[in-house]
Amino acid sequence: MADVTPLPSSSVNRHYLDKVMALAEEREVAATEDIFDARGTKLIAKGTKISRALEQKLIVHKLRKPLESCIGLDGGIDIKAIVAEARRLAETIEPLAYILAGANHGQKSPFDILAGVRFGGAMSMMLSIVERGGPAALAHNVMVSLLSICMANRLGLNETTQTTVALAGLLHDIGELYIEPKFLLGEERLLPHEWRHVVVHPRIGQLLVVELEDYPAAVALAVAEHHERFDGSGYPSQSSGKHISVPGQILSVAEMISELLIDKDNALERAELALKIIPNEHAYELVSAISSTLRGHNHVVRNGDSVADEANERAKILFDHISVVVETGDKMAELPRLQTVKGKDLLQKAVKRIDTIQRAFYSTGLDACEREDTAQHGAILFEAIVATKEIQWRLRDVARDLALQSAALEEPEAEAFRPLIAMLDAEPDGKSLVRKIAAPAAPRRPDASPAADGAPTRTLLLVDDEPSVLSALSRLLRPCGYEILTAVNATLALELMASNDVGVILSDHRMPGMTGIELLSRVKTMYPLTVRMILSGYADVGTVTDAIRLGAVYKFLTKPWDGADLSDILRRAFEKYEADAYHEPAPMAMAQ
Repeated sequence: MADVTPLPSSSVNRHYLDKVMALAEEREVAATEDIFDARGTKLIAKGTKISRALEQKLIVHKLRKPLESCIGLDGGIDIKAIVAEARRLAETIEPLAYILAGANHGQKSPFDILAGVRFGGAMSMMLSIVERGGPAALAHNVMVSLLSICMANRLGLNETTQTTVALAGLLHDIGELYIEPKFLLGEERLLPHEWRHVVVHPRIGQLLVVELEDYPAAVALAVAEHHERFDGSGYPSQSSGKHISVPGQILSVAEMISELLIDKDNALERAELALKIIPNEHAYELVSAISSTLRGHNHVVRNGDSVADEANERAKILFDHISVVVETGDKMAELPRLQTVKGKDLLQKAVKRIDTIQRAFYSTGLDACEREDTAQHGAILFEAIVATKEIQWRLRDVARDLALQSAALEEPEAEAFRPLIAMLDAEPDGKSLVRKIAAPAAPRRPDASPAADGAPTRTLLLVDDEPSVLSALSRLLRPCGYEILTAVNATLALELMASNDVGVILSDHRMPGMTGIELLSRVKTMYPLTVRMILSGYADVGTVTDAIRLGAVYKFLTKPWDGADLSDILRRAFEKYEADAYHEPAPMAMAQ
């Protein structure tokens, strides 16, 4: 995991500065005092308007004081605007209004508590930048603040603690302003190793609060802990239990459920299920407080036949997906490349978390979707749909943590974790894991051509970052009658597999971004019948051996290839694919 040292006052974060400059193009941002470099030379005089013309000067010079404390925004966000946004949310989001109505301990309402908080120019600037990112961004911060106050209220905590969580809720994500935007935009789901750019934002936020405001230490600490989990599965510190402050625990729950309350059907029920799905993920007192708030909420969940089919299918998909992951985790313990105590301990903890997730699958009653007597029961189906999504997110959480922590291991041992990480992060695919074979044809004769006897087309996917290699392989194999698809990277390969029934995938190993073995590990969980092979001139033998043992790779072939041998190996690979498909068990019966 990336280490975060205290933010030096002499440094100017380029990502934050770029946001300040963008804001300054629309509104007046000015120096509130003289700005000096580290040697005492005045760079910018008090009152000077900040503009793009000053950007380079601020980047190249080290400053005596943090830039954030030396500039101000005319008409920035103030507490009146925050309270107004809070009231707007309460009026437009029914689940939030219901939770607010349950906060009745003490003389002050959550709005009164919120109105009593104070923040300086630096935080006003940051919240104004957050607001500039879109209405939803500021609404999220205000929502977390309100929910935190309500939970502290329900727990009977004093007004000081309620004010602490109100402030921490407002400021919990300010660290994201210092992170490269492409990792936060959400246009594409982050790969596990890319999370190292994101998991530091709670710590950055803590340092900003400490350096720029004179708040009680509990506020900054809660900001640092808002992604921690009671069972130790959070980030950035993997703190657990009583090692997480009470305000931090409250913020963690508020941050999690806030996303579920906006534009979601059955939002309160979703929130309660999300909190309970993994035992001890959150403190019992907090889960109980949410449950007691919902106790008087009598909302009837209704779902149609299409929802029943979806719940049924996704339960089967998820079951198969978890089974493959569990099998891979068990096999990893036998790998000779896992030699250090740290590596073995990391695997042991990951396997334990995966086992907990698998038990959650059963404890939530997902297997009930298979039975006709429950397939149309609205409440059961609703819980099944929510549970599948939550469980899949928990698997990706394990992938994220494994990727971050295994990066600290020596490379041979770190690489041993990559197939498991890829499987945990993979998106299960219903077309492959619930494969319907209504009337399977007999296995093809070994000497039959791909197009013989009206047999289905054999689809081959070639993956290599060298277009010349793809061209040469295509020329060699086209006479074999295959439908040949090509991709220059793993992302394109997965897109092609999503829309084509690929029987065999032949991939290079060393490619930019996702390696071949990581790609094939994902393919194993998403399309388990597809025969997976590596064609590479560089892959480490130990890496390939581990991948074969884990079942991610069927065969490893070397470059340069022998044309006749490669053609024969591919023919036998397709025969394996067709034989496996022929003997594939029928999928679970879906509700009619």
